[in-house]
Amino acid sequence: MSRARQLSALVIRIILVSLLAPALAGAQDNSHWWEGFHPPGVMKGSYKGKVNVIVQRDGQVYVGGDFDRIGLVDAANIARWDGYRWHPLGEGVNGEVTTIYPAQTALFVAGNFTAAGGEPALYVARWTENQWYRMGDEDFDGHVYAFEYHNTTLYAGGNFTHYGATQMWHLAKWVGSEWERAESTGPVCYVCWPSQIRALKSYGSRLWVGGTFDSIDGTNMFNIAAWDEDNGYQELGTGPGIGPHSGYPTVVDCFEDQVGYILFGGQFLTADSDDCLGLGSSASGETLHGITPFNPADYWVNDLVDLGETTLVVTDKWLRSYGAATWGAAKGSMVGALCAEALGSTLYAGGELIASNTHADGIAYWNGYHWFRVGAGLGYRADFGDKGRTLTTWEGDLFVGGENTGVRSVSYDEPDCPGTMLYDGSSLRPLSPGLAYTYDSIVYQDQLYVGGEFNPGGGLAHVARREGDAWMPLGTGIGPSAARVNALTEWNGLLVMAGHFSSADGLVCDRLVAWDGAAFSLVDDAVFSGDLLAVCDYQGDLIVGGYFNTLDGAAMGRVARWDGASWDAMNGGFNGALQALGVWGGALYAGGEFTLANGVTVNGIARWDGAAWQPVGGGVDATVYALHATDHGLFVGGNFTQAGGAPAAAVARWNGVEWNPLGDGLTGGPLTPTVRDFAERNGHLYMTGNFLYAGGKLSAGLARWDQGSTGVVDDPVPAPAAPTLAVWPNPANPRFNVELRMPSAQPVRLTVLDVSGRHLATLHEGALDEGDHVFTWDGRDDAGRPLASGVYLLGLTGPAGSQGKRLVLLR
Repeated sequence: MSRARQLSALVIRIILVSLLAPALAGAQDNSHWWEGFHPPGVMKGSYKGKVNVIVQRDGQVYVGGDFDRIGLVDAANIARWDGYRWHPLGEGVNGEVTTIYPAQTALFVAGNFTAAGGEPALYVARWTENQWYRMGDEDFDGHVYAFEYHNTTLYAGGNFTHYGATQMWHLAKWVGSEWERAESTGPVCYVCWPSQIRALKSYGSRLWVGGTFDSIDGTNMFNIAAWDEDNGYQELGTGPGIGPHSGYPTVVDCFEDQVGYILFGGQFLTADSDDCLGLGSSASGETLHGITPFNPADYWVNDLVDLGETTLVVTDKWLRSYGAATWGAAKGSMVGALCAEALGSTLYAGGELIASNTHADGIAYWNGYHWFRVGAGLGYRADFGDKGRTLTTWEGDLFVGGENTGVRSVSYDEPDCPGTMLYDGSSLRPLSPGLAYTYDSIVYQDQLYVGGEFNPGGGLAHVARREGDAWMPLGTGIGPSAARVNALTEWNGLLVMAGHFSSADGLVCDRLVAWDGAAFSLVDDAVFSGDLLAVCDYQGDLIVGGYFNTLDGAAMGRVARWDGASWDAMNGGFNGALQALGVWGGALYAGGEFTLANGVTVNGIARWDGAAWQPVGGGVDATVYALHATDHGLFVGGNFTQAGGAPAAAVARWNGVEWNPLGDGLTGGPLTPTVRDFAERNGHLYMTGNFLYAGGKLSAGLARWDQGSTGVVDDPVPAPAAPTLAVWPNPANPRFNVELRMPSAQPVRLTVLDVSGRHLATLHEGALDEGDHVFTWDGRDDAGRPLASGVYLLGLTGPAGSQGKRLVLLR
C-alpha cells in the first residue's frame, strides 16, 4: 500500500473511532438494562425458607420470615417488594422474623433474633428512616408475638415475663424510649402450657387479647380476653371462652375487625358453647360465636385479612386441601399458608406454600382465579437452572417458552405449567395447560403456534396452536413420539416447521414440513443427514440450517437454499452446526457453532453477500443461538464472552461496521450464560435464556434492554436509505472508478472479493457524509500485488443493507 493510501486509511480510522466513541461509551452503560425480572422463591442457605408475616405500608409490601435470600436477593429475614423487585432492609436481622407491625413512620419487628442492622437487639427492633434501632436499654426474656396501637400507645404481647429486672405478664407498652409494664397481673396457665399472648387488636374501647391461657388474676379466662387501663382484664363471652380447655392444644392466633363485629382465629374447637374449627366472631364481646368452616377438615387459622366487604381466612391445613377462603368461598388450593395481606386490589399470601428440596415459593398473589408466584423472572433450580428458549409477542403480551421453566400456580387445583407462559408487563402467569419443552413460537394467521418436544396426548404432539383457553392439535401432530420441532417460520403464506421428525399427521416427511392452516404438505421430499435447527424466508427463498452435511446424498455444509424447484449449497456452507438465521438490512445472517464458511474464518456468525459467506467484524468466541433485526442494528445472542475481540457477555449488537456490547451483558447462573431468543414488545427489546443478571442487575432468565440509538425505543428511528453504487469503466484495465451517492451520513464498508468470497482489498471502511464520494481500485490487493485478469466482486455493506457489482478486470 502506498504511503498516501496508508495515511488516508489512518485518517479514516481516526474519524471512524471518533464517530463511534459515543455509541461505544453508551453501550457500556448498564442503566439501559431493566431490573424487574426477579425470580420467585425464598431460600435459607441451600434449603427452603418461609414467610411468616406480610404487611403493607405506603404502597409497598414487607415480608418477614426465615430466609437469607428472596428472589435471589440477599436479605436477612426481612425484605420489601415494590411491585416488581425485592429490596433488603439494610443488614436485616440475624434470626427469624415472626411479626411486623407497620406504623406511620416505622416498622416494629419481632422474632427470634439477637441483632438488627448488625447492632445488638434481642427479639424486638424498629426500622425507620432506612435504619435499624434497638428498642429500649433492657431485653425481654421471651418472644414478642404481637404489636398493636391502642389509644395512641404501642403495646407488645408475647411469652415474656420480664423486661430486664422488671416483671411483666406477657404485655408491655412502649413509652417512646423504653418498655414499661402494662398491667400488674396477666395471663397464666394451670392446665395448659405455655402461657402467652399471641394476638392483639384494638376494638371499640378495649384491647382484645388472644393466646394460650386459662386464668387471669384468679378468674377463669380461656384463651381470649379484653383489657383497658381503667378496668384491667375482662372476660369475653358467657364462658368458658375458647376451648377445649384441656387435652387439646388451643390458641387464639389472630383478630380482624369488620363493620359491627370482630373475627378471631386460631386452633380451637369451641367458642362459648358453639362448635367450630378455628374461626369465631363477636359483635360486642358479650357472646362468642363459632363459624362453620368452609371445608370439614381440621385446620389452624393463622391469619385474617380485611378485604373490605369480606374477610380472607388463611389456614395451615393438616390435610392437603384448600388453604384460604372468604366466607365459604375457597380461594385456591395450597399447603403451608401462614399469612396474608391485601395491597389495593392485589392479595398476597405467604408461608412455605409449594416447596421443593431447594426452595419454597414462600409468597404468592391471587389473580382472581388462582394463586401465582410473586416475581416476573423465570423460576430457578439450584442444580441446573431454568432454560428460556423462545419469545413471541402475541395479543399484546409476551409469550415465553422453554424447558424446566418452573412457573406454576402455587395451587394444587391448577396444574404446573412449565414451558408456556405469558408476561403482561408486570408478572408471569402460566399458559395452561403446560406443554413442557417448547423450543420455538410464532404468530401465524393471528394464532399463536408453538413447537418443541412435548407429547401430552390429544394430538398435541410436538406442535400446537392456541385457541381461547386451550391448546389445539394440528391433526395428529408431529411424529414419532421422540420427535421435536426446533424452528418455525412463515414462507410464501405457509407455516414451515423444521426439526427432528419423520411424519406430520401421517404425512411422511424428513425434518421439514409446511402447514397452511388446515393441512400439512411437503416442502420437498428431500432427505437430510442431520437435524434442522433454523429456518427463515430470504428474498422469497427458504433457507434451512442445522447439523446436516448432506441433502439427498449431495454435500451440504449445514445450510441449504430452496427456491421452490431446487436446492443450493450456498457456496459450501459451514464447518459446524448452524443454530440461527436472520435477515437485517436486506442481508442474510447465520449464527452457530462454526468457525469457517467456504474456507474463510467467520467465528460463529456470517453474512451472505449473494455469492459467498463473509465474516462479521471478527465474529464471536463461542456459539450464536439467536439473531434479531431491529431498526438500530442486528442483536446477536449466544454463549459467547467476546464480540469483535471486545468483551460482550452473551449478547451484542452489530451496527453494520462495528460490534457494540450491551453494558456488562448477561451473566450468572449454574449454567453458561446464554441468550436463546429475542422479541420486541411496546418498544422494548426482550431476551430469554440461561442467566441471572443483566448489566449486573438481577434478571433471571428474562431481560429487557432499553436504549435510544443502540437499542429499541418506543419511537424507533427509520432505517437509513441505501446508498447508490455505480462503477465505470467496467471492464477496466486496470483502474475502476467507484461512485457512492450517500442519501445520509452512515458508516459503510466497500471491499473487493474474488468469486469464492475471499477478501482481497478494502476501498473504504468507516463513516461517510451525505453526498457523492468517488473511490478507485487499481486492480491490486491490500498488499499492493496486481491481480490477474478475471471476474471480481465489489461489495458494499452498511446499516441500510448489502449490495454488490461484478467487476471485469482486463490486463
